[in-house]
Amino acid sequence: MLKGGDVKCSDLLNLSKYRKLRTLLCDLSLKKESKTGNAVMEKWCTELLCMRVMVCSSLSKWGLPGSLSNMKHLRYLKILDSSLCKSLPSEFCCLYNMQIFYAMKWSIDDIPSGFVKLINLQKFESKKYQFHHEEGATNKEPRRQFKFVSHNGESPPCGFHAQNMPDITSLELVSWDNVNSNDRTFSSLTDLVINCCKNLSSLEQFLQPASMPIIKKIEISDCGSLESVPADRFGDLHFLEVLCVCRCPMIKSQHLCAPSLKKLDLENSGNLGGKIECSSLTILHLSHNPLESIELQMWNLPLLVSGLWGFLCLVSQLPKEAHLPRGTEGL
Repeated sequence: MLKGGDVKCSDLLNLSKYRKLRTLLCDLSLKKESKTGNAVMEKWCTELLCMRVMVCSSLSKWGLPGSLSNMKHLRYLKILDSSLCKSLPSEFCCLYNMQIFYAMKWSIDDIPSGFVKLINLQKFESKKYQFHHEEGATNKEPRRQFKFVSHNGESPPCGFHAQNMPDITSLELVSWDNVNSNDRTFSSLTDLVINCCKNLSSLEQFLQPASMPIIKKIEISDCGSLESVPADRFGDLHFLEVLCVCRCPMIKSQHLCAPSLKKLDLENSGNLGGKIECSSLTILHLSHNPLESIELQMWNLPLLVSGLWGFLCLVSQLPKEAHLPRGTEGL
């Protein structure tokens, strides 16, 4: 373990003579001497070929060198600081034994297109990208979860494309300005979370049934500019069971048709819920929605067994000729 104080650059360079070194923990930052830092990292990556565990600062404004690919046995890599560099070298994807990568202070804007080659990767955590791979318990499939934070480009980042996310089961998008359609089908995706996308106005192109054929759960929250959701096409999401839309007050879409849906949670979700056709729905939570837009007689909920909403007072004051939706009697 190396710490600051009397440690010199020459000491760091001389570490390379320990060719069989497997663990290196160094919290000494050489950012002020970026050329020196780069030389140190290059030497380590070229000569310490038995390395399994390495913890270090970014060492250089250029980030990680391509020579990192020489460390074929590296399983754990933790970068303590940030770097001016916003990307990983493509050679990073040659670390086939890599299991855990931590760089939570590093704002990596994109991950290499060969990310899929990291077949043993269990965790990848940076400021903008997180990936977790959890082995399934008995009778359960393994879960591959991606989280993308803070993207404001016109098109999706490279890491969001087909070759980087095979067999992905869970996807979370946080603070995106735009969620475009892209070139892939999320054939294994079962859970989708879209959160805090303040400038997002439409999900019409992204939430396409053909793009996520086995999706089971969708959560959309804190998207203050969101106006358009393809709710009338949710009927083609044949495996969708849970839908939660919270704090999206500008939604204009009214007709929610999802025959497979079992649980629906709408909180301050604009006009969504004006007409609900969910023949398999058993649980409904509805609150802080514009009551004047809700026509109860337009609801078709024959299997509803549990309902919690903020307009019970409204129900009690309905005229005698008004019809409650099927399944709400006595609630």
